[in-house]
Amino acid sequence: MKVAHCRLKDPALCYEIRHVPENKRALAQKISSRLCAISKEGKHRLDFLYKIATSASRAACEEEMDSAVKSGVERYFDAQQGEESHGGEDEGEEGEGGEGKGE
Repeated sequence: MKVAHCRLKDPALCYEIRHVPENKRALAQKISSRLCAISKEGKHRLDFLYKIATSASRAACEEEMDSAVKSGVERYFDAQQGEESHGGEDEGEEGEGGEGKGE
């Protein structure tokens, strides 16, 4: 039996195939779909963080900047909790000021 070691920081990107599947194409499609979903989520996080940083940089003082960052982070986690309660299918397109996350 072979043992796979994952040295990546994100174990979601590490796979171990324990037996030869009947349909290798289906397995490849499942892995590809999973990696696409991980990539989309990473992009969504970066977009959201960029919007938070941009919003905070427009603040007139440090107090407003802190407030903008805190409210942005709260919106992000509120959107994440909403996705979990709805099965995660929704991309959570909540952006700066409650707008969609345009791509």
